Amino acid sequence: MDVAYRCCPEVDVAGMVGDVKRAIAWMKAHAAEFGVRPERVVLAGASAGGHVALLAAYAPNHARLTAEELRGADTSVLAVVSYYGVPDLRAYGEHTTARLADVAAKPPASNERREPGRLATSLNRLLMGRTLTAEQSPPSPPHRQMMRDMVGGLPDEVPEMYDLVSPIHHGGATSPPTLLFHGEHDSIVPVASVRRLYHALVAARVPTVYVEFPRTEHAFDLLYPPLLGPAGQAALYDLHRFLACVASHSFPSKRLASK
Repeated sequence: MDVAYRCCPEVDVAGMVGDVKRAIAWMKAHAAEFGVRPERVVLAGASAGGHVALLAAYAPNHARLTAEELRGADTSVLAVVSYYGVPDLRAYGEHTTARLADVAAKPPASNERREPGRLATSLNRLLMGRTLTAEQSPPSPPHRQMMRDMVGGLPDEVPEMYDLVSPIHHGGATSPPTLLFHGEHDSIVPVASVRRLYHALVAARVPTVYVEFPRTEHAFDLLYPPLLGPAGQAALYDLHRFLACVASHSFPSKRLASK
């Protein structure tokens, strides 16, 4: 099932996680209609979707991350898969601030909004199923404003919120089996934060597989044709094997090494 969750500024991260949990509860309530076994629901997401998927999976009953109407509902999942998701929002914020500082030091580019070229048009059709004009593609909000929309402030203003919405602070012995995909040279989500999450899960004896692709960027399975990109192909194979292990409860041990 393809789940769409609301984004900021309509909701903050807690609202996004709430939408994901509503989808889990709905899927379980309607399992018979789709031939689904409710105890075998697996949650997966990429980038921001990976962030909220991990958070929903690791904190199914957290009071501050569960909407009132879901109190008492079963929103647990059998396993969770993250494609280059954000495990630590504080680390992501610091990384993005440093990256934007490097960009700001370069000569400013023109603010003129140009119509998408042939390559951008092809990508829009491939990824979104339609073409987009310059007017339909507004610039992203400034990083500081986006963080305020997501969690209500910057790290020094609301530090407890950054801990609350970071999966790395919720992973533990009760976490479901986890598959993490990440690129060694991801320019959006720092790879060091994903490695820390992996080691924390292993220390908690959570069945975990971490696959780090060398010389690979963020969104490696989308920006390059999956049938041609070796990382996308490898990730799909590993995903199939992981799900097979989850379904058969045949993990070789509680401590699974990265590839």
